[in-house]
Amino acid sequence: MSRRLCLTLTLAFVASLAGFAGGAAGASPEPQATPTPAPDAITFHNNTMADFSATSGEPIVKVDPRDRIFATSPFGVSTTLSLLWRSDDGGRSYRSMGTPVTRDAVNGPGGGDTDVDFDAKGRVYYVDLSAACVTAAVSEDGGQTFAPERTNYVTCVSDETDGAAVDDRQWVAGFGDGRGFVTWRNFEGGGFYMFRTRDGGLTWDKGRQLGSVSQSGPLKADKTKRRVKVNGVERDAILLYQIYYSGSSIRMFRVTDLDDGSEPIVEDKLIYNSTSGSVNNVFPVISVDRAGNLYAVWSQSASAIYMVTSTDRGDTWSQPKRVSPPTMTGSIIMPWVVAGDPGRAAVAWYRGSMPGNPNSLANEWTIHMAQTLNALDPSPAFQTVQVSQNVIHRGEICLEGTLCDAEGRDRSFLEYPSIDMDSKGAAVIVYNDNTNQSEGPYVMLAKQATGPSLLASVGRLGTEPGAVTLSAPSPGTLVNGDLLTLEGTHTLPPKNFDRDEANDAFYQSAGAGLPGADLRSVALREQGDSLVVEMQVADLSSSAITSAASASQGTGLLYLTQWDYADTIYWLAAEMNGAQTSFYTGTLGMIRSATSKKFITYNPDLSKSQSLKGQVQGNTISITVPKVLVGSPVNGAPFHTVTGYALSERAPLLPIGADLPNAPAPAPKTTSLLGDPTSLPALLDASGAATYTAGDGGPLSDGVVEVSFDDPGFASPRAAAFSSDPTSSRWQLQLSAGDLAPGPHTAYVRQRIGGRAASVPVSVAFTVSDKVERDVTSLVTLDARNTSVLAGSVSYDLLLRNASAQTVYTPLAARVSKLTSASNGVTVANADNGQAGAGASFDYGGAVGGDATLAPNETTAARRLRFNNPSNEPFTVEFQIVGQLPRGSSAGGATTSGTSTSGGSNSAGTGSTSTSANGLVTSVLRVTYNPLLGTTTVERLK
Repeated sequence: MSRRLCLTLTLAFVASLAGFAGGAAGASPEPQATPTPAPDAITFHNNTMADFSATSGEPIVKVDPRDRIFATSPFGVSTTLSLLWRSDDGGRSYRSMGTPVTRDAVNGPGGGDTDVDFDAKGRVYYVDLSAACVTAAVSEDGGQTFAPERTNYVTCVSDETDGAAVDDRQWVAGFGDGRGFVTWRNFEGGGFYMFRTRDGGLTWDKGRQLGSVSQSGPLKADKTKRRVKVNGVERDAILLYQIYYSGSSIRMFRVTDLDDGSEPIVEDKLIYNSTSGSVNNVFPVISVDRAGNLYAVWSQSASAIYMVTSTDRGDTWSQPKRVSPPTMTGSIIMPWVVAGDPGRAAVAWYRGSMPGNPNSLANEWTIHMAQTLNALDPSPAFQTVQVSQNVIHRGEICLEGTLCDAEGRDRSFLEYPSIDMDSKGAAVIVYNDNTNQSEGPYVMLAKQATGPSLLASVGRLGTEPGAVTLSAPSPGTLVNGDLLTLEGTHTLPPKNFDRDEANDAFYQSAGAGLPGADLRSVALREQGDSLVVEMQVADLSSSAITSAASASQGTGLLYLTQWDYADTIYWLAAEMNGAQTSFYTGTLGMIRSATSKKFITYNPDLSKSQSLKGQVQGNTISITVPKVLVGSPVNGAPFHTVTGYALSERAPLLPIGADLPNAPAPAPKTTSLLGDPTSLPALLDASGAATYTAGDGGPLSDGVVEVSFDDPGFASPRAAAFSSDPTSSRWQLQLSAGDLAPGPHTAYVRQRIGGRAASVPVSVAFTVSDKVERDVTSLVTLDARNTSVLAGSVSYDLLLRNASAQTVYTPLAARVSKLTSASNGVTVANADNGQAGAGASFDYGGAVGGDATLAPNETTAARRLRFNNPSNEPFTVEFQIVGQLPRGSSAGGATTSGTSTSGGSNSAGTGSTSTSANGLVTSVLRVTYNPLLGTTTVERLK
C-alpha cells in the first residue's frame, strides 16, 4: 500500500539537519571534490606507524595467505627480543604480537636480525638472531602464540652444525604443509648454511653448507611445486632461491627439494657479474612470480637500481634493466622486489638527495617504488612514485652494518626497507622514519591504494565505486508536506579523518572486546586560532572505562591523538583515572639501552597543558589547543599520520627530566630519559592513519553523493549533505516540495568516490501531491457532546465543522498538542496511533463523505474520544487540526466569537483568526472537562 509523508515526519527531518553539513560550520564531513588522477596513477594510503612507541630498523613485511600483514624488526641483541606486528584490517592499523609492553612475541633469545614467512596452511615461521645463534619459532595461530615445542630456544638451530655457531643475517621461507627452510651466513669465514623442518618447526634437520658468500639477500621459495628432471626422471619439487653476492658478482643457490626426505640438490648460479661499479650495497634481492619466473634487483654504485629476469629458473638471465629513472639522481640504495603475475613486479628503495654518496650528512631521504607490467621484456616500462609523505631521514645511512658502530658512524636509521603484496596485488611497503624530535626510528608501512595491480586478473586497484542506500522516502510515498527529504547511507572513504572499525579493541590481540577503548573515529577541525581533536569511543561510561582498564591490567586509560608536522610529533591526550579526567600535550621522551634508543614515550608539558580546553560529552572526547602550541601551521600545511590510540596506562602521565646519560653526543635536546619500559602504556586500539591539511576546517569525505530527479543520466545532479557525526555514513538532501511539480517523480541516487566511476544508482518513486498538509485549526470549529463518565474514564463525541470558505481535503486529523490535569494522571485511551499524551491523533478521513473532502459548512461524523481519568478530575485537551489544502494556498480565515455551553454539548462560536501559509500554528482549540457539571466546553486560543 502507499505510504504518506506527514508533516510531523517532515518537521523531524528539519530538526535533523543540525546533524548534517550546514548545521554547524566546519563540524561535518563535507562532500569533497577530488582531482581525478591519471587512469593508472599509483597512489598509496596514508603512511601508518606499526608501533606508537617501540623504535627499530631493518623491517621486513610479509602478507600471509589470509591477507594479514606482518611486519618484523630486530630490537637489539641487548634486549634478547625482536618485534613482530600484525594488521588484521588491511594495513590500517597494527598491533604487536606477544606481550603488549615489551612487544615480545617469542620466548626465545634474539634481537639481532629477523625474518618471517608462512606455509600454505598459514603457519608463521619466525627467525631471530641472538648473540650466539639463530633461533626459529613457528606459530599455528597467526602469531598470537609460539608454542614451546615449536620454538627452538634451548638448542639453537645453528648449534646443530659445528662451526656455524657465530651467525649473521638469517632468512626463512615456508612452503606447503609444515615445510620450512632457514638460511644464514657464518660470520667467521662466510660459510652459508641451510636447515629444514618437515613438521612445522617441531624438529629441524642437521643442516648443510650451501657454499660461501660475502653477504646474502632473502631466501625465496616458489610457492608452487614445479616439475624438474632428476637423473632423467621428472619429479615434483620445491624450488628455493637464495641470492647472494661474492665480490663483484651476484649469484644464487638454487635448491631443489623433492619433498621426500632426501637431501636437497644445490646448484650455484651466476646472476650478474659487474665489471664496473659495486653491487654490494647491503643486499641483492630476488623474487618469484606466480609462474616461477625470477626477478633479481640490486643497487649499482649506490646510484641506480637494476633488475635482471630469468624465465628458466635461473639457468640464464636477461641483460640488466634500469629500474630507477635515469632522471632520478642522488644516493639510490637498498632495493627490494616483489613479483605477482608474469612480468608484473614492484621495487622499493631509499633515495638520498646527494648523488652516489649515502654517507653525506647533507642527505635528505625518501622512499620510492617503481612498478612494471612487462618486466620480462628487453626494455620494460616503469612507473615510479614517492611512497613516503615526507622526508624520512636526514644525514648519513651507513652501509657497513655493525662496523658502523665500531667506526662511530651514524647507524641510527639502520638499513633496508622491504616490499610484499596482498591478495589483490597491492604493494605493501615497510620502512623507517626518524624525522621526529627524538630521532627514534618509527617502523612505518604504506599500502598501495590505486594504480595497476601486480595480478592481471585484478587489473586496476582502487576502482571500486562503492554503493549508496536510499532509506527515505519509502517507495510510493505521497509527499504532502512543504519539504521533501531524501536520505540514506554512503560508502565514501574519509578524506582527512578516520572512521575506525567497531569491536576491534583488545588486550594482547585476543580475548573479549573492550567497548571503553574502542575508538570509532578520530578527526581534526579548526576553530579560529585553535585546533580541535575529536575522538569518539564506543562507550565512555565510567563502568566501560573501568572494565577496559581492569581487563588490560592498567590503572586507567589514555586516549591520545598524534600527528607528524614539520619533523615534529605533536599529540593531545585525555587521561581517565577513576572519576578524574586530565588533558595533556607535550613532547616525546625516550627509553634507551646503553647503546641505542628503544621506546619513544609521551612527555607531558604541564605548562602548555594548562592552555588546553578539554571536555567529554557523551562518547566524544574534544580537546582544543591553540595553534601556536602545535607549530603554528598555516593554511595548506599537511599533518601526516594523524592517528588515534586507546592505551592502557601502567601509571599516570608525569613529566620526565632532560637527563640523557646514555645519549650519543650531542644529545637531542628535546628528548628525555625514562628508564623503565614496564611503565609504558599498552595498546588496546588504534585508528587508521589520516592526513589533515590546515585550512580544511573539519572532516571531509572523499567524494560526493548525487541526487537526480527524473533523469537517470544525472545531467544536473544535486549534492547531498553528510552527517556531522564522523562515525556515521549518512547522507541527506532536503528541498522544498514545491521545487517539483505535483505528480509522480523518481529520484536517482549515486556516489562518486574521488577519481572513480560512479556507483550503480538506486532509485525511489514517489508522488508530490497537489495538496499540502496544513494546520487548519483556524478553519474549523469543534463540537464536543455526549460526555459520559464510566469506571475511571471520560468519553465524549468530537465533531469538526469547516467554518471557512475553503475546502479541506483528507487526510484530516485532530491531534492532541497538550493534555493537562492537576495530577498528570489523565491519559488518552483510544488514539489511532496509540499515543497517550501530546501527539495522540484521531483520524477523521472516514468521518467525511465519500468525496474525501470537508466542504465549507460541512460537519464530520462524530469520533468517540476516551480518556483515562481514575480520579474523575478536571482536565483540558488542546487540539491541533491538520488537513490538506491545495498546494500554494493559505489557510484563509475562520470565524469565532466566544463559547456557549448547553447541557452535555458544546460548540465553538464564530469569530476571526488565521494561520500562516507555511503551516505555523496560530491557534488551538481547547476542550475542558468539568466533573462537577459532567460537561465539556470548547474554546479557541489564539
